[in-house]
Amino acid sequence: MKYLYYKQYQFHKWLGTDSRPEMPSFIFLSIIQAFYLNELLFLINYFIIPIELGILGNIGLFIVIVFINHFYLYRKRNKIFSHYIKESKSRSVIGFTSLFLFIACALALMPILVHFYGFWK
Repeated sequence: MKYLYYKQYQFHKWLGTDSRPEMPSFIFLSIIQAFYLNELLFLINYFIIPIELGILGNIGLFIVIVFINHFYLYRKRNKIFSHYIKESKSRSVIGFTSLFLFIACALALMPILVHFYGFWK
């Protein structure tokens, strides 16, 4: 996750839309993690036991993810950035590819799950 946070930071820095790209990178990565957890809950709900979170449960889940990421990623951002700043050009390309695959899978998996397994019951 630290490497994906660094790559997300580099992407936001490259976009130049914000003077502090650490925060949008942190929030966006938390949103993608929430997507993955919701997809996991969808599969658990369908195959194992019914779990009904509702909208408040999803908001609570997102707050927990943000809280964990705040201590795990955001507070240690300078250490993370200094660790990965020396990466090679080929490693950087692989990193950006993995970041975009990580995001694309998170966004594409939910409609696929809903299509094949139906909506929550």
